[in-house]
Order: sequence, then C-alpha cells, then structure tokens
Amino acid sequence: MKTIIVDGNNLLHRTFHANNKAGDPEDVVISMCILSALYKLNIYYRRFEPDEVVITFDAWSWRKDFTKDLSKCVTNKPYKGHRRTDKTARELRMFAALDEHIQEFADMLKTRTSVVVLQRDKLEGDDLMAAWVQMHRDDENIVISGDKDMMQLLRYEGVSVIDPATDKNRTLEDFNNDADLFVFEKCFRGEAKTNDNIQSAFPRIRKTKIQQAYNDEYLRTEVMAHTFTQLEELPNGEFKEVEYKTVDLINENMVLMSLRHQPDYVKIAMVKEVEFGKANRGRYNHMKFLNYCNKNDLHPIIAKVEDFVPLLAVK
Repeated sequence: MKTIIVDGNNLLHRTFHANNKAGDPEDVVISMCILSALYKLNIYYRRFEPDEVVITFDAWSWRKDFTKDLSKCVTNKPYKGHRRTDKTARELRMFAALDEHIQEFADMLKTRTSVVVLQRDKLEGDDLMAAWVQMHRDDENIVISGDKDMMQLLRYEGVSVIDPATDKNRTLEDFNNDADLFVFEKCFRGEAKTNDNIQSAFPRIRKTKIQQAYNDEYLRTEVMAHTFTQLEELPNGEFKEVEYKTVDLINENMVLMSLRHQPDYVKIAMVKEVEFGKANRGRYNHMKFLNYCNKNDLHPIIAKVEDFVPLLAVK
C-alpha cells in the first residue's frame, strides 16, 4: 500500500509565511494560507496516487513538560521557549489567528473527509509521523515535511522524505546514508535559540570529529567525558556560569530529538493515536466541505471542487 503522510502544521505555516508578506488583513492571509495548503495537498495526491492519505497536527508537546521538570531535564531550557518572543503585536495576533484556523482545518479534515487525521494531546506531528511509519513498515510511505528531523525515517525500507519547499527528496548522503549518524550529530549540535531551544552537547565540535567519535568507541568515550562551562541568563536578568557534561546532554538530547527514544508513555500514546485515527476516520461530506470553503472564502476551491474530491474521499 502507498501512503502519503503530511505534516499539517508545517504545511500551513509555510503557506502562511508565503502569504503574510504584503501586510494584508488577517482574513485574507488566512484564506490564502488554507487555499494554498489544499492546492498543495491535491498536487501531492495527484502526483503519487496513494491508497491512503495521513495528515498529522501538533498538540501540546510532552517535550515542553519534560524540559520543565528538573528531575528529568539537565538544562532546564524550555522546549521551543524562544518561539515568537521577538514578534510584533500584529504578528502575534496573526499567529494566534493562524493557530485557531489550523485547529479548525484539522477538525474539518477529521469530520468531513476520509483522510486519516492524527492529533493527540502531548504529541507533536513528528511523533505521529514516526509512529505511522514504524507501524506500517511493509508499505511505501511518502513523508512530506519541511522538518529535517524526518530524515531519521529514511532508516526504514520504502520511506521517502520530501521537502515541500523544493519538492525534492531529502537524502542522508552527507551522513554516509546512516540515520543513526544523522541522529548522533543532531544530539551533539542541539538546536539554536530560534528553533527548539535544545542545548548543544559540545559547542563548536567539528563535524569530522563527530563522525570519528561515532565510528571509534575509544574516541567516543573520550568525547562523552568532555565538560564545558557557559554563561547563562537567569530569570532576574543576571548571568551565571554553568557547567555541563557532554554525556548528560547527549542522553537528554537523544530523548528529545530521536524519534525512537521517546519515553515509554509517549510511545504508547503514539501507537494508540494511530490505531484510533485509522478506526475513526470520517467520511467525505460534500455539502459540509463546501460550507467550510464558503465560510473561509475559498472560492477557487468551490469553483473546481470536483478536482479535490478524490483527495478528500480517498479510500
């Protein structure tokens, strides 16, 4: 069976940023965002002619709870804690409106179409995309996401990962076609402040040394024993020097960044949501879909709605 698995939040955020450059009113930007997303989904459906369409959406992430718990977290850096902190008042209003419409879009797909929609409290779309692939290893799975983390899924046979920004397949060529090396390096690098706010385990380490440590157990032990200090800002605005051990950060980053090393309760929730989503898919309702389009001024969709029916009534 062939399945396309789409990162719903990533797709809508990309179309939002593409349509939010002219300073148009909120309703116009949101309408163009949804319109672009539906067109993009239909393009992928027609291109791949899948047997199944799966779309994942984010909910409150277990990673946010994990990084608030000092009994578990080494760094106490809130996951995605720097997201939207530098936005203007208008930008914050636009993002709040986008979040509301993303949820409305997810609910519409779940109740008015027959695509499989996966969304569950504490889980991110990444977790759910990984869960689907891991539970359907005999299928051809086409993952569509701008998130490079999805390259981890290339470890499985029959999986391809497409970047919607370029429509090109991602590869692990820069990592010797080794998904474990890709994750190993990610755990050393962490994520910058503008991304997931995950601490680097070994600042300024060279790529060549990471690869050498990956292949050489003795060097890996030596690298893991590394310690370093850095200045960090406290909530009161003061700074203090904090010491970190690379091995502790690597272990923490593996939990946060690897799509195979989440806590057990998260893995259980991932499986349950895939099973629930498959068992409780909706049915395509033509009139209700048209009502949704009319409400959001999606007139180009209404004019050619029959072109979208195969996608929305898949299986």
